[in-house]
Amino acid sequence: MGYECIANKFQQYLSKINKISEDKCCICNRTSEELKKNFYEYTKNNVGVVTESDLDEIFLLSYKTNRPVCFACYYGIKQNPELIRGILEKHENEIWD
Repeated sequence: MGYECIANKFQQYLSKINKISEDKCCICNRTSEELKKNFYEYTKNNVGVVTESDLDEIFLLSYKTNRPVCFACYYGIKQNPELIRGILEKHENEIWD
């Protein structure tokens, strides 16, 4: 990844954090800091090879969609399209009553 690409991503990130309400995943509403903490705790307990400083290099939120989305929500939806479709096709009363 070249310097210009990193600089562009950093500029995108800075422009988003100026709008505090937008620096959260639009699905789970977690911030980058919450995601880093959860991811670090998970890897520390299960893998043990990722350090907290490694997380500084990971982009946990993507701003390339209409609203920011985190890696966990994106891949959760991407890996389970039938589950998501099944949920969306059910009427609210079937799910919540």
